[in-house]
Amino acid sequence: MKIHFKKPKLSVIFGVVGFLLVVILFSSTIGRSWFYGQHPSLLYLYILNFAGYLFFLVMPVEALVPYYMSLGYNGFLIGVIVMVTAILAQMVDYSIGYLLPDRAIENMIGTRKYEKFTNLVEKYGSYVIFLFNLFPISSPIVVLIAGMEKVDFMKTMKLCFFGLFVKYTFWILGTYWVLGLF
Repeated sequence: MKIHFKKPKLSVIFGVVGFLLVVILFSSTIGRSWFYGQHPSLLYLYILNFAGYLFFLVMPVEALVPYYMSLGYNGFLIGVIVMVTAILAQMVDYSIGYLLPDRAIENMIGTRKYEKFTNLVEKYGSYVIFLFNLFPISSPIVVLIAGMEKVDFMKTMKLCFFGLFVKYTFWILGTYWVLGLF
């Protein structure tokens, strides 16, 4: 009796590889600092936040803001770092979406996600790009689809900037409030 195995979907393979990359990144940065009993450096914030805004890695990087602030790092400096690295990573996401064929992107993120986000960007355009930047995790895929749909690059980056600015302003101010620094 011959057993036939289904060929794994490319999106599943990317998911597993992405998960392994997240584990490796976290272990070699913040995990390493914890192991040696040291505070993580701001370089780790650059690396993790940039990686977290790439569409193929799913990381709740927003949690890095209160974590780093609780270690005594300045909220304004953290805000600048997370904004710059997020925008740079989203430029990469947009470029990949712009340059890769639709089918390749669909294979990477999965048909259901692809159709869902494509429909959202086609139907609501600018509103979706702005709103998804307000919430954790979801914006990189929307920016990827915006690139694929050839939404104007500068318009997309402005919407990303303003959405991220609002999100991180609330995170930083909320963290100051929770830490009792207000």
